[in-house]
Amino acid sequence: MRSHSPLHPNGGFTLAELIVASAVLALVMGGVYTGFSASVRTWRIGEADLAVYQDARLTLGIVARELQCVLPQTAHLFEGEDDEIQFYALTAPMNLEDGSDPRILRIRYRLKPDPNGRGSVLLREEAPIESPLPPPPVKGQELDTSIIEEGREQSFELVAGVEAFDVEYLWAPSPEPGVSTMSPFSLAQPPVITMTENPIRSGLPQGLNIRLALYEPSAEAGVTSYSTHLVFRGPTTPYDEGESEATSPTLGAGGV
Repeated sequence: MRSHSPLHPNGGFTLAELIVASAVLALVMGGVYTGFSASVRTWRIGEADLAVYQDARLTLGIVARELQCVLPQTAHLFEGEDDEIQFYALTAPMNLEDGSDPRILRIRYRLKPDPNGRGSVLLREEAPIESPLPPPPVKGQELDTSIIEEGREQSFELVAGVEAFDVEYLWAPSPEPGVSTMSPFSLAQPPVITMTENPIRSGLPQGLNIRLALYEPSAEAGVTSYSTHLVFRGPTTPYDEGESEATSPTLGAGGV
């Protein structure tokens, strides 16, 4: 014989109980959905932040590596402004179809407007050199770059969403004659002279500061900056105030 609860003679649930159970279930499911949605949103933000960091690290790594390949005999052809650089280096082309053997390339980094998003795109342009490069001119003479013959120029988009690509050129003047720089207590270490541009024929500075700022929605300011400091390990050009007088130098606080 079927038994019945004394509270529910027919063995069912009352309408009030169903409403309470439904409300509790809705609250539980709402909490689960909110937590899950927050976790997914946090994961996506973290993934986007990691992608921005990886893009910046890869881009600055490429720039720094190729700058270390600058040909010393082309120091007079090294030039740049506050948001672009152009130089001649012995390195492999970025287009693998052109082979992987190092060759002399004219390389230029510059910005262009991003038609598909916010900010700019950092471009890397390369062109193989197919003729001898002009030697350094005698002081007072013009530098003839028209004799340079180049192959097909190609451009590659390195990273999008760029808010800024800032370049500073660092020069370290020689200390005054007769003053020793060996003592840690002397003030003979000359301050760094920071330039915002490096006109052609000025030469190769002792170092560079490069800052790459990328838009990052999760950042408090919406932009995150990444920077690198590069010191040229090969022969560089002695500082010549006459060649660089138009660049409005500012003094830094330390040596290169």
